Amino acid sequence: MGKPGGNARGGGGGRKEKKVYATPKKLTKKDKASLKPQTKLQLDAAAGHLDQSLKAYAAGNTAAARQSIAKAEEDYSKILENHGGTHLDARYNLGMCHYQKADIEESIQSWRSMQDELQAARMHLERAIADDTSRRGETTGLAHATLASVLVRIADFDTSDGKKGLSLRERLDLHRAAADHLTRALEIHQIQGDGSGAHNGALRVQAGDNQASIMKLQIEAHAAVVDVKASCERACELYGVNVSTGVYVFHGDDTVSDADALLQKLKVLHGFASWALDDDVPASRFLSLADIKPFLDEGRACARALSMLLPSTDSPGHHMHDPQDASGGHEACCGGAAAGGGEEHPGSALSTEADAERLVMSGDLCQFHARAYGNAPTRMPRHVGGAAADTDVAVTPIDEALGYYRAATQTAPTVADAHASLGEMLYEAAKGCVAGTVVGGDPRMLLEQAIHAYDRALALQPTDAVSAYNAVCVVALLGADVVERVGAAAVDRAVNATVIAEKARASAEGGRANVDGVLRALADDIRDDEDLKVMHDLPWFQERLAQSIAEAKGRKDTVGGLVDNLADVMRIESA
Repeated sequence: MGKPGGNARGGGGGRKEKKVYATPKKLTKKDKASLKPQTKLQLDAAAGHLDQSLKAYAAGNTAAARQSIAKAEEDYSKILENHGGTHLDARYNLGMCHYQKADIEESIQSWRSMQDELQAARMHLERAIADDTSRRGETTGLAHATLASVLVRIADFDTSDGKKGLSLRERLDLHRAAADHLTRALEIHQIQGDGSGAHNGALRVQAGDNQASIMKLQIEAHAAVVDVKASCERACELYGVNVSTGVYVFHGDDTVSDADALLQKLKVLHGFASWALDDDVPASRFLSLADIKPFLDEGRACARALSMLLPSTDSPGHHMHDPQDASGGHEACCGGAAAGGGEEHPGSALSTEADAERLVMSGDLCQFHARAYGNAPTRMPRHVGGAAADTDVAVTPIDEALGYYRAATQTAPTVADAHASLGEMLYEAAKGCVAGTVVGGDPRMLLEQAIHAYDRALALQPTDAVSAYNAVCVVALLGADVVERVGAAAVDRAVNATVIAEKARASAEGGRANVDGVLRALADDIRDDEDLKVMHDLPWFQERLAQSIAEAKGRKDTVGGLVDNLADVMRIESA
């Protein structure tokens, strides 16, 4: 039956929230008219120093940035002293000075100093908010937004050994406080008449990212299902509403585009679905398939909308009988995108790796749908911004998933997860064809393409034990003649990948590898897997499995000269 890799990839949440670089509060004409000449001069001078610091830091000149920010800090402190400690703009910008100093300390990996500066920024920003008796001034709105960013940075700080400095509960509390400040910042911007401006768009994405982080932390903390679901819904609300109905209301601007918001929404829906459909998560048992389906539908709609907005892909619909191997896809699916590492697609803000990640998540959502609700074709309107395409698209979830995964392998051929995902979907599609639950595919061709995909995934990521195991299942489903040729090599590779994956895990966690335990579990899986029945019936199989495990236990190196490319041994030619 193989091992599913999609849920394990999900991980439960959107991206790690990016740091938001807040800007200093600049004086308006109205502000300047109400100030004493001396105070105006001091504020102008301080703002100039802070601006110089930001430019120097952006240019990589840390020393100049320090000098300018020290002057700005001195100027703002004098203004506060002259006004009895209460001056909103000076207080806010003094917090900005410490925020910028935290950036500088982070750039030179002075972690303790960075934390000290963040705490100082937090103190000044909280004071600025408290000093505004109206509770809705422009400076107060900026203070709420910047304070939220400060709290998130404090919460997500990694210690020098890569571990979080705070407990899970403390991190959740800080993210929730950040959510409250972002909500208030959005309210103030609405009151100030800035509801559709660029900063409001950035604020909504910042708030959505924070809500996605809360969802992820709730999953780690085994929070109540209703709370995790509510966090996902709130994040989606902030990123945009009802993509599936064609009424998309984010309204992108120069700072944040519709595609940016849609991508973040796709990530949070993928994280929620991965968690909710994971049978190993006890809490997910409290969610019915009917509860989860709207999230999957919305995720698939986001994926389609992104395919319309971004130039790297076109229609995700591929048919299972497409005569192509795992490396390629139709031009219609990939738009002729050039493969390569790190370059950007014309007209897109995504690198090839980021675009491949998007395509894999899109494929995962379709795969989840096929597993949970079957493979019946659906007609999904391809709406973006309220304007429909000429025709709706009728496609099965499996065909749609294959299209996304094939596009990912062509967009970024060096991303192992794209090849692994394609191999898994081809494997599941072939089994569906044999069982009669999937119509229109050639099982043998799909299995041969799966071998190609798994070979490439493992060449790029030798620790992918799931792909190595599933490749054994695919070999077995291809029949006794193929098993006789490459069955032993496939088993050896699965054993080897399991060992090096366990050693890599232990090294990353600073623990001891449990090689005996993982190999015992692997042997049990192989002996019990119905997909491997052909191997179970062969006289040499059990002896060979025991021999491979014994050799792996005694092997000093991590490779052992095992066969890496089963397709070559099988003499399967690429289409």
